[in-house]
Amino acid sequence: MHTVWMIYGLAIIVFIILVVLGVGLTLLMGRGDTLSEFWLVMLLSQILPTLLAIAGIVLAVMGAFLFLIQIVLWL
Repeated sequence: MHTVWMIYGLAIIVFIILVVLGVGLTLLMGRGDTLSEFWLVMLLSQILPTLLAIAGIVLAVMGAFLFLIQIVLWL
């Protein structure tokens, strides 16, 4: 049971890091001093939502899988 909470804790930490990165990049985009920085931010702002979506799907699948394991263990 501890491993389940560890997995969820890790996923939440990764999610928070991604959100913080997203906010940081948005602030950077507002500043946008150099062109190279701007392109990097543009690239990451395109990749980040995709990463968040993938992370969400993975979490949902993992959650469902763990739930099924719990049911099987109860039986």
